[in-house]
Amino acid sequence: MDIDDDFDKALKPPRPPKEKSLEARLREWCVSHGWIYQKNEGLRNFPDRTIIGPGWVCFLELKRKGHRPRTGQLQTIHTLQDLGHHADWADDFDQAIQILTKISNER
Repeated sequence: MDIDDDFDKALKPPRPPKEKSLEARLREWCVSHGWIYQKNEGLRNFPDRTIIGPGWVCFLELKRKGHRPRTGQLQTIHTLQDLGHHADWADDFDQAIQILTKISNER
């Protein structure tokens, strides 16, 4: 590797955190509030997280910063909302916290 390669690397913008790091932070935050945090696996197009607080349940799809849910995932989120459930998606920690705080405060 030469100096030009190092310079090129230094100029590249940092990559957004992976979904896994967002998931870990969010799990810790939810547990610190006494909420149940469940990772849903193997359910195609279903939101990948279920968070349960006192008197409410939220289905939440997490994405890497700048990424959006697939069409099927968005359709499932809208179907859950139409059925009267809290369902949404977030691509960063603050957005996820805002969604959950709003739901929690409605109770």
